[in-house]
Amino acid sequence: MLTDETCQLQLKLIQLASHLNDPHSSIDPTTLINTYLQHAHRLSSLLHTDAQIQLQTRLFEQLASCATDPLTPQLLRQLCLDNINRPLLQLRNLNRNNPSGQQKLARMLYRFNNLYIYSQGQHHPQTAGGS
Repeated sequence: MLTDETCQLQLKLIQLASHLNDPHSSIDPTTLINTYLQHAHRLSSLLHTDAQIQLQTRLFEQLASCATDPLTPQLLRQLCLDNINRPLLQLRNLNRNNPSGQQKLARMLYRFNNLYIYSQGQHHPQTAGGS
């Protein structure tokens, strides 16, 4: 059953997520990410396990999408990448005794590793000479 607090937190997350997708958002990127993840953590604490898994998966996807969107400002992209481990850690804890969930988590970790490799290429582009 959804409580008023749960509904309010869900609405706030939707609003904050829209700012993640807006390259012209007026909210400070650090504040945006911290507030987004704090609200998500609070909402997750009010949900049953299956809903927590869905929420943490959605957080991972949102952060991954933002981290790889070339229209997103670089600082926000880096903050998303720096914080993407948070939903992954929650998912690891939630799926500790769930083999199917562990398989999904392994795929997400693979994607995380690829995101990290991608981000390193963005920060250290190679020259045409291959140096």
